[in-house]
Amino acid sequence: MRYPVEFFLALVLTSFAAFGQKTKPALAASSPFPVGAALSPRYLHKHPEYTAVAIREFSSVTAENAMKPRGLSRGRGKYHWSTADSLADFARKHRKQLHGHTLVWHESVPEWVKSFSGDPAAYEAILQEYIFDVGTHFRGKVKSWDVVNEALSDSAGAMRKSVWLTHLGPGYVARSFRYARQADPDAKLFYNEYGVEYDSVKLAAALRMVDDFRQRNVPLDGIGLQMHISISTPEAGIRKALREFARRGLLVHISELDVRINTTKDSLLNETPELFAKQAEKVRQVVRAYVEEVPPAQRFAITTWGVADPNSWVMKFRKKEDYPLLFDKNYRPKKAYFAFLDGLTPNPSSRERAAGRKPGRGGQTGN
Repeated sequence: MRYPVEFFLALVLTSFAAFGQKTKPALAASSPFPVGAALSPRYLHKHPEYTAVAIREFSSVTAENAMKPRGLSRGRGKYHWSTADSLADFARKHRKQLHGHTLVWHESVPEWVKSFSGDPAAYEAILQEYIFDVGTHFRGKVKSWDVVNEALSDSAGAMRKSVWLTHLGPGYVARSFRYARQADPDAKLFYNEYGVEYDSVKLAAALRMVDDFRQRNVPLDGIGLQMHISISTPEAGIRKALREFARRGLLVHISELDVRINTTKDSLLNETPELFAKQAEKVRQVVRAYVEEVPPAQRFAITTWGVADPNSWVMKFRKKEDYPLLFDKNYRPKKAYFAFLDGLTPNPSSRERAAGRKPGRGGQTGN
């Protein structure tokens, strides 16, 4: 009886396993910088497959929703800590860096703040107290914070309307960073934003804000580029955004990566091998651009927004069928997963170009 080559390959692999050879977690072990995922305790404590992938594949954890203001605040000085604490405990137990998300966000303003009435000084006190309370609670547990999330609008790079902008003016962003530094002097502080890889006006506005913060010694350590993109997002825009922020010496975090394959107006999708191949190529482009455009000392992490396709926010938010993450519905790695690994190795020609470019000025600014 003749056996196929695959049979002998499987036999060899089984033999290695029998002799105690251990397979290393591919993403965490293969990457020279942290690779993370946004995690939700509601999945983490109930779905073994989700938990197994989170433990095996990732070296960094972002709080998906548990550390947002509406998830924590129950009134002035009143907090619901248990859910977020369980995530912090998970990160500590499994020796993963924990990224806090987020202290200030226009979409997560507690109801009691919305109904609050007072002068600017009263609103300032609320903002300062909240950042200090949360920052000190998680001091020593988080490595970093998204201090302010999405302060720029999609309209000509203007400031986004929010309760904080209305009552405190645009200066609330810089002051939030100063309050966060007081609350946790050791945490790395990030500004987190979406769309700068395809919106040149927003990119310019974000760069102006960064430059202004550096001039005024605002304690900004890094930039979070969310990178909610699709298979049609141009690579050139991704590279430009990474290059511009790296050039300013900031830590760079690709903070919420997912790649949509549904670029149609239809709610349903005929997912094909070609679409998943395009997704894989886009993931490869993102990772390779990060490696080639960001100096090693400034590579904070690449984080996917979720673990597997069923956990993604994309379908619920966009009301379209989509599969934007590295793992499928059965928590098996997709083509995009292997493309991520492939992207960790830069092209030889890119190495030569990078060798002729001056590196950024290090990771921390404004302290």
